[in-house]
Amino acid sequence: MRSRPRAPSRSTRRCSPLSIRPSAGLALDTAELTIAGHDVLALYQRLHARVVHLHFKDALERDTLGEYRTPNAERALLQSGGARRIERWFAEMGTPRGLVDFPSLVESLVEHRYRGWIVAESDGGPAPIAAGVMSNSWYVGHRLAPIGARAAS
Repeated sequence: MRSRPRAPSRSTRRCSPLSIRPSAGLALDTAELTIAGHDVLALYQRLHARVVHLHFKDALERDTLGEYRTPNAERALLQSGGARRIERWFAEMGTPRGLVDFPSLVESLVEHRYRGWIVAESDGGPAPIAAGVMSNSWYVGHRLAPIGARAAS
């Protein structure tokens, strides 16, 4: 059973005023935010005017124990699996168990006329690494690009 995304945390709401200045942009990492329990689509829709960069990467699990807040979380949680011993947190876009709703996010990007950078990440998938890169490329070309093309026509 998949856990539901949490509402934006108090710290996320507290940081929002920092993005009021026009020179302050935000970079959203879809997998990292999802692992931390955020609803990426809702976060983008709320802060879209400040988003200048996106990292597209899927997440397979949510950190239901709040371990992302511990010191050295990168090592303890993401590299070692945390208390639940998760073998793989990240995945390529379109993975069946993936938690990020990329088609809805892209629809929202189109709706808000997003013009910033999008990086499709391949982060430590199974060997050969090129398979993950090719999988992301296929997903972008066959699942996400048509959403943008429909909007442009």
